[in-house]
Amino acid sequence: FMIYTGYYNSDSELCFTFYKALYFKNLKSDTVHNVNAYNNPGDIPAIVDVDNDGDLDIVSYDIQGGYMNW
Repeated sequence: FMIYTGYYNSDSELCFTFYKALYFKNLKSDTVHNVNAYNNPGDIPAIVDVDNDGDLDIVSYDIQGGYMNW
């Protein structure tokens, strides 16, 4: 997943600028892995504020499909 900021240029065209990439953070070891959040091509991730704290959360299935990662 990558984040872009949007803006309108002088010709009123919508443009985007790269902001940053999101990476998986292992909550047990508190280390950041150099991989994007995994999503199986057959699954649709949810990008929503699950815990109502004002920021967006990503919910998707793990590689085996048995668990959901938040």
